[in-house]
Amino acid sequence: MRRKIIGVVLMLLLGSAVVVAQGGQLNYGDNVVATLPATNPLAFYSFTGTGGDQVSVQVIGITPGLDPAVSLNGPTQQQLASNDNDPNAPGTTDARIAVNLPQDGVYTVLVSSVSGLPGDFLIRLNGQQPAAGQPVSDTPTSADVAGGGAQLFSIEANPSAPSVLTVSSDLPDFEFRVVVRDANGAMIALLVGSGQTIMTLPAGTGTYLVEVTAVDPAASGQVSVSVSDALPASAPTAAPPVEATPTSTATSVDSGPSDVCEVSALGSDAVNVRSGPGTNFDTIAQLLPGTRFTAAGIYNTWYLVNIPTGGQGWIRRDVVATFGPCDTLPPVAPPAETSSTATAPADGVTATPTMTPTPPQDQPTPTATSPTAQQQQTGPTPTATTQRQGVQATPTFTHTPTQPVQATATYTPSYTPTTPPAAQIAPEDARFNNPLNIALDTTASVLDFVSYPGGDTEDRVRWDITGMNPNASLSGGRARLVLSVSCFGTGTQNIEFFTGGQTYTCGQTVVDREVTYDSRTGQLTITAVGGQNTYVQWVLTGTATRVN
Repeated sequence: MRRKIIGVVLMLLLGSAVVVAQGGQLNYGDNVVATLPATNPLAFYSFTGTGGDQVSVQVIGITPGLDPAVSLNGPTQQQLASNDNDPNAPGTTDARIAVNLPQDGVYTVLVSSVSGLPGDFLIRLNGQQPAAGQPVSDTPTSADVAGGGAQLFSIEANPSAPSVLTVSSDLPDFEFRVVVRDANGAMIALLVGSGQTIMTLPAGTGTYLVEVTAVDPAASGQVSVSVSDALPASAPTAAPPVEATPTSTATSVDSGPSDVCEVSALGSDAVNVRSGPGTNFDTIAQLLPGTRFTAAGIYNTWYLVNIPTGGQGWIRRDVVATFGPCDTLPPVAPPAETSSTATAPADGVTATPTMTPTPPQDQPTPTATSPTAQQQQTGPTPTATTQRQGVQATPTFTHTPTQPVQATATYTPSYTPTTPPAAQIAPEDARFNNPLNIALDTTASVLDFVSYPGGDTEDRVRWDITGMNPNASLSGGRARLVLSVSCFGTGTQNIEFFTGGQTYTCGQTVVDREVTYDSRTGQLTITAVGGQNTYVQWVLTGTATRVN
């Protein structure tokens, strides 16, 4: 169904979309259909932005099986953000990043394939100067939310302690969506609820921007927003489960009980929480950077975790940091799925039973709790509770039988847990990869894959600037060379880049210096140094800008 919907959307967009091969110039508002070729599954684009612009880049895979990733580099090719997920659309293969541009200049967008598979994709670029939100204090600020429009509120971050954000509606059945972004434009919280919602915002500097919209564009209601230094006295110690967007977050990274195992995302990217222990299972939630989920068990290379908004999911062990006695976690089996019995209707329409995953036995049912006093004082991550009654967030799976079910016949689909797919391994290749040749006053890139412990664990790349003048005193004789690295895949924290006697990690600028004709070349070594099932696509991007 998702592919059909995408097809309809693309047909509507193609009137204004530009079909290109591997990148080009973008402008705010562009929708571009392009292709990641099999020989070099990478496309890069550039756009001119103004400091302070709120920019969003979304990439949707069109070809079935294409799982895109997107990265944004600044004018000096420093990586600003990267993601292979869309926090606004969990469970899809879309990718989205949102940032506030730090300065005026030309920015670079890199699109790649997580699995290395080629295919067609749609990229959207949106940007605008940030709108001014209504200042929020401990006195509630009210605003009408209607017609699909958004109400914006601004909160000055407290540098010494967390703040508590409260959003409530005048109508108990009015569902609203709350998105909180930090001073850099990155989304730190996303929650759907009704009645009253309470979030703990981490201590920091700058301004938080809070956006409130109606879940149903046809609905309307009034919301009140306030901020305080402590939880309101009326806040419950425990709240019933709520049907919340999976990216609502958990407990504090800097606090929490010492007698339980907790996991936190490594790096600056969100971690997928899946319905089973394998990448072939659906994404049902995300663990945002700086937050913790409680682990309830272990199966092979996967943790079974409790999702604060209800239910359980699975997270790969090599993409999270652990806290507490995680070595004593009990082994658990993959979740068995039970199905409801479906009887075909009289008109012969194929029955579509719905299956609900059953958590492993003897696992406690998680409950959502409001932030504790300790978390209020030390927790650097947003937490959320709601006061909506009677809604249980339970992931579902839909199975459509291949043969129509006859009238009066009862069909009970069966499910057999499968072994998680084998880890991907980068094929061995020449120790020196394709060179990175950068024409003066342009940007170029090169990519490949490394893996660990098996497969190709090391790559080497030579770079060169073409078109430079051998005489450094003449035009084109001196240039500023900037090289940066981006990574996509599993185990990106296990990748090292070595050049000039120094070691770098994913997302860093590895070279930023002035060069002449005689110093225009160099070499970079890329190595997968550890982890289990590490499989990473690295991208080296270079820009050469003449100085004279």
